[in-house]
Amino acid sequence: MLKKVSTFTFLLLILTSLLTSCEPGGDDGPQANGGNFGWGASGLSIEKVKSKMNNVPAIITKPSSTDGGIYISRTQHYEEPACHGRPAFWSDHFEIAADSDSIPRSILQKIVAMAEVNLEMFAGHLNLNNTDLITVAFGGRIGICVLNRTSSHGSGHGSALVISAYNSNADNGFSYEYTLHKHELMHILDSQFNHNEHGFNVTPGWWVEGLAELSSGAPILSAKQWASYHNKYAPSRNIIADGQAESGSYNAYPLYTTIVAYLQSQGLGPSAFKLFIQKDRWHGLDTIDTSPCPSDRVFTGACVAPANVMNNFEYQFNDILNSSTSPLSSYGEFETNYYNLVLNWLQNR
Repeated sequence: MLKKVSTFTFLLLILTSLLTSCEPGGDDGPQANGGNFGWGASGLSIEKVKSKMNNVPAIITKPSSTDGGIYISRTQHYEEPACHGRPAFWSDHFEIAADSDSIPRSILQKIVAMAEVNLEMFAGHLNLNNTDLITVAFGGRIGICVLNRTSSHGSGHGSALVISAYNSNADNGFSYEYTLHKHELMHILDSQFNHNEHGFNVTPGWWVEGLAELSSGAPILSAKQWASYHNKYAPSRNIIADGQAESGSYNAYPLYTTIVAYLQSQGLGPSAFKLFIQKDRWHGLDTIDTSPCPSDRVFTGACVAPANVMNNFEYQFNDILNSSTSPLSSYGEFETNYYNLVLNWLQNR
């Protein structure tokens, strides 16, 4: 996991991104966004993005005095274990390791540079410092595990990003790779915003992926596309009430992106968003199961937040709504009428 608009919308946006960022399969293959690099990158060309990356200092070897210099298990986080016990490297805000000696250090540097630039862009968009976006990451750095594979793959949960070494071999090259990384980093930051060190589901799927997509530059649908996509991927389902479309595939992501963009338009701007994401809603839920996810990475009860998480989401939504100038009256109104609300907004943009 999204754009800029009113107070209430932005707050809401962040809430949902927490819930889906814990999806077990990761985000293999989100669509490239046609050159829009998302939050904090307005007007930037590929060349300017690459120039920013070139200015990121070189990674350093993790000191042997810290964890023996190796990348160790974040036991409270859903994470690919392939990099555990591998030599690790540091940048200012990230710790990176590869699952294979065949991945050159230059690839690790490129991936870290993308991460540092995206972190700075997100912070700038929200008028925050980079470190404000990292609240519970292990050792104060977000982990990155790089897999030796040529297929496109990315996932982000809790405090760890897992990414393929050669995503640039995918269609659309650098643009695809960069925006994929930005999408996954938003999942992590969404957990960090809410002091969620586990990456468990605590917000609806449409919110999680909609926020990650919108913030990484994905386009919103036209009114005609909205009706067509909804009829195809959620013909008999209320996306908001049920948490996602009938098809949970990447094909439904444009629906989620458009819903989140609509919410932004209803009164949620960066300032309100900033206040909202810094609220610690996670630890106020006393029935959360803090057990790690099963070692086989199958998501069962230990990885699913209780019902009061969603009750809390709705409460926060209404609380933000009440203090905004949004024309929405309540979460209930949004849940019941979101299809027509979004359609009317798209028709009148």
